[in-house]
Amino acid sequence: MASEERELQIELFPYERHSLETLERDFGVERETVVGFAQSLNALRKIFEKVLGGAGDEFRGGRIVIMGFINHAHHLLAGGLQALEAGNGVVWSACVRGLMETFGACVMISERPESVTNHLEHVSAGKLYNAAKRVMPGLGADIERLHKIVHPGSGAVYSGFKVVDDKERFRRV
Repeated sequence: MASEERELQIELFPYERHSLETLERDFGVERETVVGFAQSLNALRKIFEKVLGGAGDEFRGGRIVIMGFINHAHHLLAGGLQALEAGNGVVWSACVRGLMETFGACVMISERPESVTNHLEHVSAGKLYNAAKRVMPGLGADIERLHKIVHPGSGAVYSGFKVVDDKERFRRV
């Protein structure tokens, strides 16, 4: 991972590097996927630095929202990768769902930039999902699947169990 980082000029925090190396080594995540995660983490940091760097002494509400979303997305991605490393699919699911909501917020802002400060107040999850689905219609099924895992219900109840013997349908925790 370190040699590839130098080639691609990717800078990672130690905890990010550790999570990605564990995913590749212990879970067999393909190299291309690991590099993609590394590039995403690096890009989020660079975007944040760029937005912060152009601020001068002035911070308006819109700039704070954008910086907050970038920071939020970075933490969701890094936290989700750490959850995968720990074998915690439920937390990974919650993080991915949060990333989809953040993507939906960005879609809403790109459609109506003047509404950026509305995101300092509550924006319903339904509006965020609908915005995300407008740009990427395939997210709808993913959002529903994650909803069943994250919210209390059958998906949440069964997510902590694994089938031990498919013929006998025994489950273990």
